[in-house]
Amino acid sequence: MQFDPVSYADLRRVDRDDPENWCLWTLATRNAQARGDAIVAVDGTRRLSFAALLAQAERMASALAGLGIGPGDSVSSQLPNWSEALVLFLATMRLGAVANPLMPTYRRRELNHVLNQMKSKILVIPGLFRQTDYPAMVAELDAPGLEHVVVCRGAVPGLMQWDDLMESQGAPLEPPLLEPDVPSIVIYTSGTSGMPKGVVHSQRNLIFDSWTSAINSRSGSRDVGVVPSSLAHIGGVCHANIIPQILGAKMVLIDVWNPAEAARIFEREGATWMTGATPFLKDLLESPEVPREAIRAMRTFRCGGADVPPQLVRAAQAAGIDVVRCYGSTEIPTISGVTGDDYELSATTDGRIHEDVQLRVVDPEDESRILGFGELGEIQGRGAEQFLGYRDPSLNAEAVTSDGWVRMGDLGTVDAAGFVTILGRKKDIIIRKGENISAREVEDLLLEHPLVQDAAVIGLPDGERGQMVTAVLITRDGAQIARDAMTRFLDGLGVARQKYPERYEFVAAFPMTGSGKVQKAALREMFGG
Repeated sequence: MQFDPVSYADLRRVDRDDPENWCLWTLATRNAQARGDAIVAVDGTRRLSFAALLAQAERMASALAGLGIGPGDSVSSQLPNWSEALVLFLATMRLGAVANPLMPTYRRRELNHVLNQMKSKILVIPGLFRQTDYPAMVAELDAPGLEHVVVCRGAVPGLMQWDDLMESQGAPLEPPLLEPDVPSIVIYTSGTSGMPKGVVHSQRNLIFDSWTSAINSRSGSRDVGVVPSSLAHIGGVCHANIIPQILGAKMVLIDVWNPAEAARIFEREGATWMTGATPFLKDLLESPEVPREAIRAMRTFRCGGADVPPQLVRAAQAAGIDVVRCYGSTEIPTISGVTGDDYELSATTDGRIHEDVQLRVVDPEDESRILGFGELGEIQGRGAEQFLGYRDPSLNAEAVTSDGWVRMGDLGTVDAAGFVTILGRKKDIIIRKGENISAREVEDLLLEHPLVQDAAVIGLPDGERGQMVTAVLITRDGAQIARDAMTRFLDGLGVARQKYPERYEFVAAFPMTGSGKVQKAALREMFGG
């Protein structure tokens, strides 16, 4: 692969039948040889070069092999945006194992579900992060297949330490497996059915997606990217682990988002591009603690994961930042996000469809009827970066049509020039700070409270979060439940805190449809949506 510059022409010239071009270990080896001491990742005061990343990943792969981890085994981790996460991911690819990065916000309930479904033998956790004692939480898990727990940046009696594992005498390694099309990465994402579902990708899927994202960001090896999204999010996986190896470029990892501190990092590192959800962009533009000169070098911001208001895009353009609204999902990571130099299209559409991705719009009531340009319907997609399926294969039939199109669960239009405009969501999910939260799952949790008779969870517009999780409750005997009391109740269930409602409302009855469903649109209107 050519490192710099990249273009669709370069991508077309790549030998797609050569597995070396689609395996992350090969790309990392080429960069270590060609770029050596050049920095690939910045993590606070830590700076990791291409050569050091490869060497550390080789040591970690050997250590994991010594623990009995081999091809096809799941390596689960719950690390923040730390450089150790990059080492672990690359080591997992080196072994032909399956990388399974998990959100640091997951708690006992979600971890039990994922670790048992993945049949994980090993879990890597931080010692303490954002006031959460991860070793104490892991001690309460019910995951009988979990054989090893490794603590990163912390010392816990009785648990294996990251540094000790790195220095251990691991097993001799076989040559790297070059199998770009086998299941290699499983990302868990919240959906409409409650518990997180595992989305399975190959290396080829995500390397191809990363190529197109890099190309459409007009980036090269001299650019400096920023990764504030979790490395367990599909965007974080690609932008922290894969795009730097495609471009030979530096990425700055941010583990806790603070706009003022982020601005200082941008200025220090000369950050030129970033991909993230709407709240990140809003913070950079509107926080009084972010001086304009700190983001002056920021050239491109690819914005997605939540609604992107046109006025926010125009404000960024006025500040000299080329904002491109993007559209995708964990199943097909980047579907659109090309506008050229038409700034108004950047503000009002979700970009032109990427090459090697196809979209069609179907009648939401009859998906066999394909709609024409400009007609509003349900979006379906397919393409080179399309996922392989779900970890739970029983979910595949609902998500993928018999002829191979992924049901995106969104309503929108596609025009004759290939520009996509998403106008609403068919799924009953809430997007809070770029993360999907299942309304149904939160409703089920609230219904476990003895005083809750019925619950409807909705997302209301919120300038800070994108959407605010709002619970509308019918309680027994009209009881009022204080938010603090409900928080303590949810704490007892071991639930990830981003699912906690920020607002509670109480009603005597829900507005209902003729078929007996809650009219959530009416609730949104009633409470300010």
